[in-house]
Amino acid sequence: MVPPPAPAQQQCRRKEDPLLEVLNTLLVDVASLRHEISELAALRPHLDEHIKQEGLFQKRS
Repeated sequence: MVPPPAPAQQQCRRKEDPLLEVLNTLLVDVASLRHEISELAALRPHLDEHIKQEGLFQKRS
């Protein structure tokens, strides 16, 4: 098994290969979106409960 390149060598490769730079940018963006989706998903149960309570309130009014 070949050991991974040293971090300095990886940085150099990334600068030399524009496709690696694009891939890295996409991976960072995907990670950011995944984090945002996780935060929104955590809010979902509270939102569902709020909508349910608002519906009951509207029926009473």
